[in-house]
Amino acid sequence: MNRARSSRGLPPAAEELYEAGFRAGYSLGVRYGRKDRSCLYPGVSLVIPADGSIPDRSIIRQLQACTPQPYELLVAISGAAGGSRHLARSPAVRYIQSSEGSIITAVNQALRAARGEMVAVLASGAAVREGWLHPMTARLQQGDAVHAVYRAEDSLGLEGGYAEPKPSSGAEGVIKGAPSCLLLRREALSMYGHLNESEASIRNSMLAWLLQVPSSNRLCCGADGLVLHH
Repeated sequence: MNRARSSRGLPPAAEELYEAGFRAGYSLGVRYGRKDRSCLYPGVSLVIPADGSIPDRSIIRQLQACTPQPYELLVAISGAAGGSRHLARSPAVRYIQSSEGSIITAVNQALRAARGEMVAVLASGAAVREGWLHPMTARLQQGDAVHAVYRAEDSLGLEGGYAEPKPSSGAEGVIKGAPSCLLLRREALSMYGHLNESEASIRNSMLAWLLQVPSSNRLCCGADGLVLHH
């Protein structure tokens, strides 16, 4: 609202009241805005890595159509990514761009910017079908002992090859296949840290992170509803 235009033509006394109300409302809005910034909502933050090219409108719309509310969508863009003309202009999509570093750096920035109580990271090139998210959130909400839920590929035929990171000293169990999607409680980032930016790919980094989580605190979910395009 244009303050000067809205108050034009008012008597002096009314204009003073208008100015006072404007300042009070603005101050209140700023306070609420600052408070809201630190608040989480009871939904999922979906992080999509855009490594080399930005997902076009059809991919964004497909994900939105297959994902139940409430959720927010964050597209992590590395400095080398192109195709900005295909950006889906929507208030429901936030673009987090890293001018330096790898796509994993951009994903970590998106994880820090996420506002959901749960966070999901999709592997590069992943597409979804109807009902893909509910089985994962249902398993994550089975109890506080479940820190992460993942979907794993049956085949490792990844472009550029794939090298499975060695488990950390605190890891237990075997994970077969690179994760195609990782869903975690927000507090798990404080417990296990963010993705390792020195890994060769986002899938390697997702697996390395998952291997830090004890087997008793992670669950594998079937691949129904998730389609992987290489």
